[in-house]
Amino acid sequence: FYFLSKEVGRSRAITLAADLLDQTSMVGQDEAVFRSALASGWTDVEDATQYFAAKADPRITHLCTSNGKHFKAAIGIKVVSPAALLKLF
Repeated sequence: FYFLSKEVGRSRAITLAADLLDQTSMVGQDEAVFRSALASGWTDVEDATQYFAAKADPRITHLCTSNGKHFKAAIGIKVVSPAALLKLF
């Protein structure tokens, strides 16, 4: 949201973010997800936490990040950039 609002303004960013939520799912992170991330061996625990939270929900097929190189070990979920995600819509 931060980057989007810098690009298009707060009001438009709110509208776009709401539209995005209508077409996507957000996942929660619990203790099991965090433990999986810690045990994963990934260098960046925050990235691992995002990945394992997505993996915990079978509906999730894509993970959007501007830092795809941190997700090279991702299996079963397609990791895409924000630009690539927009093309999917």
